[in-house]
Amino acid sequence: MSDYTAKRIEEMEAAFGGGFVKARAELGVTSFGIQVIELPPDSVDYPEHDHVADGQEEVFLALRGSGRIEIDRNIVELTPDTLVR
Repeated sequence: MSDYTAKRIEEMEAAFGGGFVKARAELGVTSFGIQVIELPPDSVDYPEHDHVADGQEEVFLALRGSGRIEIDRNIVELTPDTLVR
């Protein structure tokens, strides 16, 4: 018997006005973190941060639309066919 959880993003608990979906908790993931962050068009409100102290890594993927991420003063284009770590 397989052990799995399948949920649509809109069925998952969200925070920050519904724009930060707690995918890790909703799927029962224990060995890595995963969140869905839905930003409105032209948003500049996502807080600048890093994980140098805690050693975490983040991977970004645009599910629809596009965006830009600034990493070490480099602008990286984010599109539905590009993952950025």
